[in-house]
Parts: sequence; C-alpha cells; structure tokens
Amino acid sequence: MADLTQEEQQPVAIQATIIIATRNRAVELEAALDAIQAASRREALEVIVMDNGSTDNTQSLREKYGESVNFLKLPKNFGWVKAVNIALRSAQGEFILFSDPAVRYEKDAIAQLIDVLAKSPEATAVVPQLVSDSGQLATVTRELPAPGNLKPAFRQPAASETSLVFPGFQSFLVRKTFLKGMNYLDQRFGDSWADAEICFQIRNAGKKILWAQQAKAMLGAGQPLLEADSLVEADYIQGAATYQSKHWGFLKAAVYRLLAILGALVTLKFSLFFDLINGQKIDGSHA
Repeated sequence: MADLTQEEQQPVAIQATIIIATRNRAVELEAALDAIQAASRREALEVIVMDNGSTDNTQSLREKYGESVNFLKLPKNFGWVKAVNIALRSAQGEFILFSDPAVRYEKDAIAQLIDVLAKSPEATAVVPQLVSDSGQLATVTRELPAPGNLKPAFRQPAASETSLVFPGFQSFLVRKTFLKGMNYLDQRFGDSWADAEICFQIRNAGKKILWAQQAKAMLGAGQPLLEADSLVEADYIQGAATYQSKHWGFLKAAVYRLLAILGALVTLKFSLFFDLINGQKIDGSHA
C-alpha cells in the first residue's frame, strides 16, 4: 500500500457543528440523521445530539451511527437553551447549525449554507429554504417581538427577499464567534425566546440573517412537548419576561408577568398560576 501524503494524513477541519436538541422524537431524529449522513462534505461536519431526557428509543440510535454522531444523554429535560449551551462548549465548528429533529436536508444544502455565510462578511447567520412535507414553503419570518406585540404574525417572505429578521430556529446556521461574543445563550431562557434574543443581537450589531433559497430542506410536522401544558406556557411567559427585562427594563417585564399571573388566576388556570408564582421553568429551575 502506498504511503499516505502529509495532506492525506491530516484530519479534515470541522467547518460546522450541527446541534440537535431532542426529546422523545426518535423517528424524526433518525430521518434527520440519515439525511445528514448523506450530506456533501460530511467529513467536515460534527454532529451533536442533545437528548433531553427522552424516554423513547432515542438512545438506541447510538449503535446505528456509532462515532459519527455524538449523543449526549441528559438525565432530565434541561430545556432547549441549557442543552444547547452544553453542546456549544465543546463544538469544534467555525459555524453552528441549530437544527430541529424534523428537518431533513438535501444532499448539498448544509454545504451551501456554509459557503453562503463564509462568503458574506455582512451576515452573521443564514437559513435554508424549508419546504413542508406537503410541498408548501415553510421558511417564515416575523418582526422581532417587542412589548405590546410579543406575537407578531408570521409571514412567508417574498420570493425575492434574501435578508430576514426573525426566521426561527428550525434550521439556523450562525457564526460561533458571534455566539461566544454573547457568552453563548442566556440560561434564564428555557425552551423559548433564545431565538428571538439571538436575532435581536444580530440586528443590534448591524448584521444580516440571509435566506439561502438554493439550500433546501424538508420540514416535518414535528411533535408537541410532552410536559404539562401549564409548564410549557409558564416557561414561555418567563422567557418573554426575561426578553423584555433585557431590552426594555425590569418594570416592563414585571408588569407583563403580573398580568399573566392575574390572567391565570381569573381563568382558573391554577397550575399555571402556581408555576408563574414560583417562576417555574421547563428544566425544573426557577426564573
């Protein structure tokens, strides 16, 4: 056998780390990982699956993918932000691709996202063109949330639009240096609002989020969280309060949270009321 050249002996540099935070979504996760395994330049991709305390057969996928996918099993549901922060600390890629288990990439899509961002110094992040299983355009954006309008309506971007404001995190490639500059993600968020926070910070820095329409991926329907509805709702409200406190002051956040507590009491949502009073979050900690 011929000796390998020095270039062939050197390990391939990791261009991007794909982080998938998941909980009880083994079927979707397997389809997503199968697509990633077939991706162009696969050797330059690091894949980290953060298993947020799944009770299905998610861990059985370890054997199928072996060392090509790094599975990290958490003892309980730590929430999206804490799980992702754990992965970020060890991520080797220059770029970070946050990806939902419901997203299945076409062969060249991830490489195309990397190339677009690498060649665009004015941009900090890029998203692919997502298409639903029914063939409908699923790439959506919205205005950044603000007090008085925390749930601005989703809209599909015009076909000619290339720069987005708040596309969400189903598939979101971002420069790791930017995340490090933020000291990663604020762990006062649980499952919600970290996406809005990063998009806010990108806009504040005068940078862009690009829409790479040539990079295509399928977005499945996904599955709802299994936690009690009151805890999911409380986590969302605590996250919204944190977001407002960071950018519009403590008073705005306090009024918002107080109104949510009173609303839960008036509508007899006692579980939500007590979760809000205690500042309960998905991960079991308190806001």
